[in-house]
Order: sequence, then C-alpha cells, then structure tokens
Amino acid sequence: MLSKLGVGNNEINYCSMKVQAFGGFVLSVKGKVKLKCEIDGTIEEVEFVVIDNKYIKSILGRDTCEKLMLIQKINVIVSQNEKEQFIKDNKRIFEGLGKLPFKHKITLKENVTPVVRPPRRIPFKIKEKLKNTLETLEKNKIIEKIDKPTEWVNNLVITEKKNGTLKICLDPKFLNQANVENIHIFLPEMILKVS
Repeated sequence: MLSKLGVGNNEINYCSMKVQAFGGFVLSVKGKVKLKCEIDGTIEEVEFVVIDNKYIKSILGRDTCEKLMLIQKINVIVSQNEKEQFIKDNKRIFEGLGKLPFKHKITLKENVTPVVRPPRRIPFKIKEKLKNTLETLEKNKIIEKIDKPTEWVNNLVITEKKNGTLKICLDPKFLNQANVENIHIFLPEMILKVS
C-alpha cells in the first residue's frame, strides 16, 4: 500500500506506540510516516501509524478529519429555532435506526473452537426492563430470537442510560480473536446472530 503512495521503507520512522484493537488484539506497528492528504482543495500533512496488517483500511482520526473539513464540531446551538432547523436540515441522522447497508460474513480461522460464555448475572432491579427492551428490539427486527443451540455465545453488556433506558451490547472478544480477517466487530446497541 505504501509503495503505491510512493513511500519506501526508508521513509518509515520508528514509533514506540502500542496499538490494541477491541477485544485485546495487539496490532503490529511498523512505524510512522507523514503523507500529504488533499480533499476538495484542503491540503494537510498527516502522520500515519503504519500497521502490518493487509485487512485493516486507513483510518483518519477526529482531529485530522476536522483539519480536512470532513467533519465540523458544533459546540453550541444558540436558540430553539436554530436547534429545530439543524434537526430539519439533518433529518436522516435523527430518524430511524442506524444500519449497515450490507451483510457482513464473518470468516473464522481454521480449527477454532467456538466459545460459549456463561450468562452474567443480571441485577434484579433491571430484569423486567431488560426483558421489555429485548422484546422491543426483537419486535423491531434489530435482534432475532434463536430457539436452538448455537456454537458461539457472547456475553451481554448492559448499561443504564441517564434517561432510564438500557443500552445493550455484546462483548465479542473471543469471536474477534477467531476472526480470520482481524477486522474487529463492534456491536454498539445491537446484537448479531452469527451463523
């Protein structure tokens, strides 16, 4: 990839940074390199950490995205009218459910033993709320009930939000370790059926 950008190994500088992906997977760091990035006439010299992994795509950090005008930080919305206008102008962000536009097939390494994690204890005070939340997620086709044994079982991670609702995620640590592509699965507020 670097050779396509006209960068040779002699231009990669030493980097002591340790990079760890979700699930504890440690990525091999080769070094760092500075590259000029141009988007719509905005040019910035960006320092990239070079990872020895052909499956991981280039990732830009928040600060770089701001410099290249890809995103804009909004600190204050002055009036109710401006707030309503902002929501109206960005309607697609505030409506419906976030959803990937494609199906992703997880390819597992050969001879991997599936991991079935035992269920964690659920605090009594949120049991009924969890039951209702799971029923709502199933009704909205965000999750799918499985009534037969499955090879992989991940732990639920439950957080109570300030408004009293529950945020439900999975902890796919062992599935990530078995994933041949080393593309780690992040499951914010959704549960995936892995077949």
